[in-house]
Amino acid sequence: MPHLSPLNWNMIYFIIWSLVLSSMISLETSNPMLTNLPNKI
Repeated sequence: MPHLSPLNWNMIYFIIWSLVLSSMISLETSNPMLTNLPNKI
């Protein structure tokens, strides 16, 4: 396994954060109790 450069680590972190944010947004839109934030950005 080759050594990962900082750019690759940044891409990995970006992908992880995008997945986390998308999951949070999906939970907010699916949960009717959380109506403080807009459903569509």
